[in-house]
Amino acid sequence: MHHPPLLALLALLPLLLAHPTASTSLYLQLESLQSNLTALHSTLAPSWVSAPNIRGTNSILYSCLLTLFACIYTALHLNIPARGSGRWRLLRDKCAWGFAALIGPEVVLYYASSQFLEARWLARDLRRVLGDEEGLLWKGQEEGVQMAEEGAQPKGGERQAGDWRFNLKYGFFVVMGGLEMWHRAPGGSPVLRTLSPSGIRKLAAANLAPLKIPLSTIEDRSKADTIQKGLVLLQVAWMALQCITRKALGLPLTLLELHTMVHVVCAFIMYAFWFEKPLDVRNAELVDHADFGDVALDEHTDFYPRRGNMPEYKLEWVLRGNVKEIFGSSDSLLVALLFVLPLLYGGVHLSAWGFEFPTAAEDVCWKAACVFIALALVMWCLVHWVCMFAELVLLHLCGLDVEYLTDLNLIVTGRIFFFVCVVCRLYIVIEAFVGLRAVPIGVYWTPSWIQMIPHV
Repeated sequence: MHHPPLLALLALLPLLLAHPTASTSLYLQLESLQSNLTALHSTLAPSWVSAPNIRGTNSILYSCLLTLFACIYTALHLNIPARGSGRWRLLRDKCAWGFAALIGPEVVLYYASSQFLEARWLARDLRRVLGDEEGLLWKGQEEGVQMAEEGAQPKGGERQAGDWRFNLKYGFFVVMGGLEMWHRAPGGSPVLRTLSPSGIRKLAAANLAPLKIPLSTIEDRSKADTIQKGLVLLQVAWMALQCITRKALGLPLTLLELHTMVHVVCAFIMYAFWFEKPLDVRNAELVDHADFGDVALDEHTDFYPRRGNMPEYKLEWVLRGNVKEIFGSSDSLLVALLFVLPLLYGGVHLSAWGFEFPTAAEDVCWKAACVFIALALVMWCLVHWVCMFAELVLLHLCGLDVEYLTDLNLIVTGRIFFFVCVVCRLYIVIEAFVGLRAVPIGVYWTPSWIQMIPHV
């Protein structure tokens, strides 16, 4: 039996695996004949021509910029904006948070992890209330919660029909500001407020039925696109594979590629945390307070802050320098991440210790910026403890209550540390690009098989 196409493919294999020297000579020949149109039309080329095993500065810039955009702009899953926000307001907010993610990707990563944990805890608590209402806890609490999540039939009757589930996606919908209610403050007129997880728990204890939002409603409002996410992850994975291969072969990397790899790792983890979070939801669901009887909601804890709608990622603590808000989390994992993530960000950039910088001054500034970023929060805590110690000493020795001086000191030092940290982060981003003007020659050599992997 004959297989002409298969034989032809086998005959091409030696050409596919040919050494790039032949292509190099072809490019030299093209260079010499570029002004001879007759020769360009009549001279035959070899049967197979491979791409050169070098890359240019423009290709490094292009691939890194595209990967940074994919890791920053497309990976951001912002909360629901305030009602009446126009298109330009939404674009401005996303660009502002894109800039924040550019200079501090671990900050966005921290809030992605905190939102994931908050959504998970809320969904678990609601399922526990559901199981208690429907008699599903008779087999044991944890098993009953699992039965409630999976739609098991209750012991005492039929479940309410519908496609709702108190799962992680529902928890994210609430955490991102998906449920609103008209709330009347004492002595004031009704104001439309966004319910927080604390408020949802109080309402669920009184009446769970109005909170059963169908998942189809949440999914219809989400702009999540699986194909788009797949293409983004493909480009990010290609960049990661290229850098890992170069490192394994002992080839030098640029500072820009090192900086991009930090964003690649953060993007992968953010996608993992926000995989179930609805994307670009514009409108929230309205629930009626009358459905919950006389449940009293606290103005400060059961609603998100009044600034239009719930704020994106709550960075006010940075500007106010309030240590209690920073360490007010009840979860020790989140507090640990506050210290670990900046330490990793600064430490990874500090791994460029042996890089050849264009000037000695840039080398020193890079190392100083990395060290400050890694230890900024630790140093600020030391300042806080020193202020507290000084306050106690003055109180016991002199009888002076200087608590207001301590708070003032914390605010001033907090803003100083924040400003210096932003400057250091900006320097790292700028130096990553500027440093391309003087790099080792090995930066431009690349394995040919890397270019055969599909990428943009």
